[in-house]
Formats: sequence, structure tokens, C-alpha cells
Amino acid sequence: MNLHKNDNGLSSEEREKFATLLRQRQPSSALETRIISLLESKGLILMTPTQRFFTAPRLAGAFAAIALVALGFSLGKWQSQTSPPDTGLQTFIMLLHESGSVDEHEADKVIEYGNWAQTIAQANQLVAGEKLRYDGRLLRRVAGQLEVREFAPREDSDHLGGYFLIQARDYDEALKIAGGCPHLKYGGVVELRQIDKT
Repeated sequence: MNLHKNDNGLSSEEREKFATLLRQRQPSSALETRIISLLESKGLILMTPTQRFFTAPRLAGAFAAIALVALGFSLGKWQSQTSPPDTGLQTFIMLLHESGSVDEHEADKVIEYGNWAQTIAQANQLVAGEKLRYDGRLLRRVAGQLEVREFAPREDSDHLGGYFLIQARDYDEALKIAGGCPHLKYGGVVELRQIDKT
């Protein structure tokens, strides 16, 4: 066994073993971290805080985090660039007021409303629409306290029965769409209001 040390403090046998180790496969980063921690705990090597931070697993994690942030940023930019263009159409609400009486042709009315809604939907003029339940709740603040009251219109009074949200170029086109609503045919009242986007 050659114990002769050269100027870097290694014997020829130690240099040969290191050379063999370098020719073999490199250890995994987890093994490298465990070996460094073990050598450090035994006081055989000293690492500066900078060296401790820049170990292979931490560098890989940092690069992965940077890559994910860059990917998220680029996807966000792409999505904002692919949003649908502003069509210039205005949104209107049709509030359908009706009397409290129910007639025997209610099922036929529902079919007719559905057909009308399908027609304006195919023309890309319908945004949404629903029939409202007869009962509801009224809310208001009184002396800083929320007051909630059940609400059901009287049988003989007019009430809000449903709504449609539509899109049109202007009020004239919205009036034309609303004028075709079957609600008017059955004696109902349609209140047409433009949505204020401010």
C-alpha cells in the first residue's frame, strides 16, 4: 500500500480510487445530498451557506418553479389574446309581467315561449331566460339591520313572471325582438331595459 502523499494530500492509492469513481456512473442527487450531510455532520467537510443552498435538488426545484411560472404567464397571455372580440352588441333585459290568473292553456304557452326562445337563440340574440317562481323574498335594511319578508303577490295583481336577456345592436332592434315575444299575445306586459355596463 502506497502511503506517499502528494501536494493535494492524497496518496496514489486514493487518487486511483477517485479516478475509478469518476469513470463510474455519477450518484443520484439524493445520494449526493445524504453523503454531503453525513460528511458535514462528522466534521469532515465544511460547506458555506451558499454551497448548501446550491445543491442539485434545490437547483432542479428552482428551475422547475421558474419554468412553471413562465408557462403560466405565457398561457395567461395566450388566453387573454384569444378572448372573443367585442361584437358591439348591447344587452337588454325583458321583464315579463303577468296577472295572477292561470289559464288552462299554460302548457301550450310554455311550448310557444320555448319555440320563440329557440328562434332568437339561433340568431345569437338570446343570452338567457327563465320563468320565475310565484313566491319570493323581499330584503331591505332598516336601522342597519337586514329585514327579510316573504313575498307572494295577490292573486289579482300583476307580478314579475320571468325574464329574458337578449343582445341587439340598439333599442330599435331590441324592440323588434321583444315585440315578437308570445307573452304579449297572452295579455302580459314586457318591460324592456338596457343593461348599463358602467
